[in-house]
Amino acid sequence: MPRFDTTGVGLAASAVLAVLVLAAFWPVLDAGFLNYDDPLYVTRNFHVRQGLTLEGARWALTSFHAANWHPLTWISHMLDWQIHGGNPAGHHLTSLVLHLANTLLLFFLLARLTGSAGKSFAAAALFGVHPLHVQSVAWIAERKDVLSTLFWLLTTWAYVGWVRAPRLSRYATVLALFALGLAAKPMLVTLPLTLLLLDQWPLGRTDALDPDATGSPSRGRLVLEKIPLLGMAAGSAILTVIAQRAGDAVQPMTSYPLLLRVSNAVVSSMSYLVKTLWPRGLAVFYPHPRYGLPVWEVVVSAILLVVLTTLAIRARRSRPYLLFGWLWYLVTLLPVIGLVQVGEQARADRYTYVPLIGIFVICAWGIPDALGAFGARFPRGPGAWIRDRAGRGGVAALTALLLAAFVLDTRGEARLWHDPISLFEHAIAVTRDNEIAHNSLGVAVAAKGRREEAIRHFVEAIRIDPGFAEAYNNIGIVLAEQGKAREAIEYYRKALQVAPGYADALSDLGVALWATGQQDEAIDAYRRALDRAPDHADAHNNLGVALEKKGRLAEAVEHYEASLRYGGDSARTHNNLGRALCDLKRYGEAIPHFEQSLRIDPAVHEVHNNLGIALMGLGRLDEAIGAYERAARLAPNYVEALSNLGTALTQQGRIRDALVRFDDAIRIQPDYGKAHYNRAVALYLAARYAEAWESIDRARRSNLEPPAQFIRMLTAKMPPPG
Repeated sequence: MPRFDTTGVGLAASAVLAVLVLAAFWPVLDAGFLNYDDPLYVTRNFHVRQGLTLEGARWALTSFHAANWHPLTWISHMLDWQIHGGNPAGHHLTSLVLHLANTLLLFFLLARLTGSAGKSFAAAALFGVHPLHVQSVAWIAERKDVLSTLFWLLTTWAYVGWVRAPRLSRYATVLALFALGLAAKPMLVTLPLTLLLLDQWPLGRTDALDPDATGSPSRGRLVLEKIPLLGMAAGSAILTVIAQRAGDAVQPMTSYPLLLRVSNAVVSSMSYLVKTLWPRGLAVFYPHPRYGLPVWEVVVSAILLVVLTTLAIRARRSRPYLLFGWLWYLVTLLPVIGLVQVGEQARADRYTYVPLIGIFVICAWGIPDALGAFGARFPRGPGAWIRDRAGRGGVAALTALLLAAFVLDTRGEARLWHDPISLFEHAIAVTRDNEIAHNSLGVAVAAKGRREEAIRHFVEAIRIDPGFAEAYNNIGIVLAEQGKAREAIEYYRKALQVAPGYADALSDLGVALWATGQQDEAIDAYRRALDRAPDHADAHNNLGVALEKKGRLAEAVEHYEASLRYGGDSARTHNNLGRALCDLKRYGEAIPHFEQSLRIDPAVHEVHNNLGIALMGLGRLDEAIGAYERAARLAPNYVEALSNLGTALTQQGRIRDALVRFDDAIRIQPDYGKAHYNRAVALYLAARYAEAWESIDRARRSNLEPPAQFIRMLTAKMPPPG
C-alpha cells in the first residue's frame, strides 16, 4: 500500500482546502433557521432546547421523533443549543466545521490509500466546494449528513489501519466508529459494501469481480470479515423502517407504484450526474413525478446507466478507479434512491453528499489519465518534456478554473439559504408544480404580515395537490389572524376531510370554534387532537386556556405543564401557566414562569403586569411596583397595569401617588370599574370618605359591585350620601 507523508505537502494542501471551503460556504453563517424541518429538529423541539441533559440523552436514545432513530444527531443539536442557544449562526458554524473536517479527512484518506497527493487534493476539493453539498451544510436540520459522513470517513480510516496491522483492538475501533455513524444517520448501511470496493482498489487485496484472480485473502474471507458490519447495518435498516413507519413517512405502493419508483430511481441517478457537471436549477425540494415520467427520459437514463457500468467493468484492469468510483456512486445511492419512498420528494441534493465521492475520484484520477493518453498519441522527441510539463500545467489550470467556478456557484447557492422567502422563491422558479415550496413560501410571507400573498401560495399548493391538508390548514390560520374565524373553520374542516387525524388542524379548529362562541365544540376538538397526538404542545396550551376560562384552574395547569413538557416552550405558554397559578394563589410557583416568558420576549406588557400581581401576592411591593411601571412604559394606555400600580402604591401608604395612577387609568378608560373601586379604597385610607363614595358610585355605574365588607367599613365611617 502506498505511503503518504502528512507533513509538508499535506499540510499545505489542507490549508488550501480550508480556504476554499470557507470561501465557498461562509455565507451560510448569515442564514437563519428555516421554517421547513428546522422547527421539528431544533427551534420547536423541547428536548433539544433544554440543552444536553440526562433526560434529553435518554429521549435521544429511545425516540423515533422525525421518523428516524439517530440519537447522535439529536445530541449534537442539544450541544449546539446549550452553547449557542437560539442564535442560528452557531448552529450553522457547527455544520460548516463538520463539512470542513470531512473535506480534510477525505483528502488524507485518499492520499493514504493511493499515495497521490495531487489527485487526492482534487477529489477532496471537489467534495469540499461543490454546490450540490450546500443543502447538507446550510440546512440545520440536515446536520445528520455532515455528522454521519464524519464517522463514515473515520470508520474507513480505521479499517485501513486494521488492514495494515490486523488486531482485534483495531477491528473493535472500526465497529465502534461504524456504530456511531449509524447513530447519526442510517445512510451508513452501505459502508460495508464500500469497504469491499476499497479491497479491490486501491487496497489491491483481491479483484472480487475476476473469478481467475489469485491472492490473499480470498474473496470469501473479504466478505466474511465484513459480517459484523453487515449485521449492524441490517439491524440499523430494520430499526429505520420501524421508525419511518411509526412516523407515517413511508409512502404506500398505492401512491407510488413500483414501476414509478424504479423509473424515478433511474432518472434520478442520471439527474444527479448532470447536476454534478452543470449545477444549475438546484432546489430545496424537487416534486415527485407521481403521475409518471416521460418514457424517453427513462429509456435514455437506463441506457446511459448500462453503458457507463459496462465501460467501468471493461476498464477495471487498466483504470480500476473507474469501477471503484462508479460502484461507490451507485451503491451509496441505494438507500435514498426512492425504491423505498420516504417523503414526497423525487430526489434531494443532500442525498449526493457521500455518493459523489465516487464521481470525484473518477474525475481526479480520470482527467489526468485522459490527457496523458491524448499526449501519448504524439511521437516522443526533444520537446516531449515540454509537452509533459504543459500537460501537467493544463491539468492544474483546469482544476483551478473548475474549483473557482464551483466556489462562486456554491456561494450563490448558500446565499439563497439566508431566509425562507428567498429559498422557496428560488425553488418555485427552477421547478414545476412544487406544492411544498408554495406552502412553505406562504408560511414565510404570512409571518411577514403579507397574508393575501400567503393565501395565493396556499391556494396554488392545493391546485397542485388537492389532498394537501397542511395548505388548507394554513389558509385557515391566515383567515383566523384576519379575524375571519367562521371562514377559517371551513378550511380547518377541509383539512380534516383530507386527513381526519390531523392534530394541527384539530387544535386550530378548536381555537376558531372558541372564538365563535362554540366552547364545548372547541374543547372537544382539543381533546380529539390530543387523542391523536398526546404530545401536541399547542393543543395542550389551547385546552388549558379553555379550561381556565371555564374556571377549571387545576386542570388548566396540568395542560399548560404538559404543553411545556412536550416542547411548547413559548412566552405565551409560560405566561398562561403563571396566570393560572396566580389565580390559585400559588404565587411563588408562578413567578419563574413569568420570568421565563420575559426572557423569551421581554416586550410583552401583560406579562410584566402579571409578574407584578404575583410579586404583590407575596408582599414584595417594591418589585411589584417595578414590574407594573415596566408594563406601563411598554403600553402607556394599559389601564390594568396603571390600576394595579396604584393599588401597590396604596399598600405602601403612598396615597397621593396612587391616586395619580388611578386618575390616569380612569382618564384613558372612564368606565374601568376596577380603577374606580381601587381609588375608593385609597380615598378611604386617606379619610376622604365623601370622595370615596363618589368612586363607589362610578364603579357601580361601570357594572362593578364593590365587596360588601368594604361598603360596611365605609358606611361605618360615613353613611352613603342621600
